[in-house]
Amino acid sequence: MFNKKLLIACTCITAYVPLCLANDANMCVDIKGKKCKTFNSVNICNYLNVGGNLTVGGTGTFGGAVTASSFSTPTMGLLFNGLRNWAVFSNQEAVGNGGTVLFADASSANTAGITNTAGSITLPVGGIFLVMYTVRFSIAAATASGLALAQLQQTVGGTPTDISFAVINTFDETAAGTAISSQVSGYALITTTSTSNNVINLIIGLDTGFTLPLATGTDANAQITILQMN
Repeated sequence: MFNKKLLIACTCITAYVPLCLANDANMCVDIKGKKCKTFNSVNICNYLNVGGNLTVGGTGTFGGAVTASSFSTPTMGLLFNGLRNWAVFSNQEAVGNGGTVLFADASSANTAGITNTAGSITLPVGGIFLVMYTVRFSIAAATASGLALAQLQQTVGGTPTDISFAVINTFDETAAGTAISSQVSGYALITTTSTSNNVINLIIGLDTGFTLPLATGTDANAQITILQMN
């Protein structure tokens, strides 16, 4: 006698994506059936195509990548809740020629995963970081011309090394007898791979007549912002 149950099982397997019940891996479920079926746990044996909307009431965990033509921002907040690590440090101390901008410790609201010790800023390993800095110099009235620079450095094998593609210089070509302030802003992408290259600092170079003076009040003479991109 022909086995009708075997015929039904074979039809289900060949016509539809196989779903396996957690308590019975050999049981095939017809997902195109008109009746609603509820299971405590379902494993997808092969692949699943959803022609309409998919609603997940709980947490979705994916072992691989998620590909979509677009992502919509949910009403409860941003798709990504904040940055991984970031920091904003400011400086008020005077800095002489060849000195490191000391950068004071920031509050916990201004830092996450990035630390600063007397201007030596330690980044997490590994990652890609956008570093933005601003330095404001004072130029004495007696200065006819000269140069000041703010040079971003990254350790290479533990040794501070200049990053050559950052904007670093301010140049005074005003007439003698005019005291002014000049501001330099620089930007760089920093990649860290180990503890031998994850420290950055900002050093100052000054010609005669240029200074990075002590700031007054709540103002700052230099600031650095770091955002982890990856």
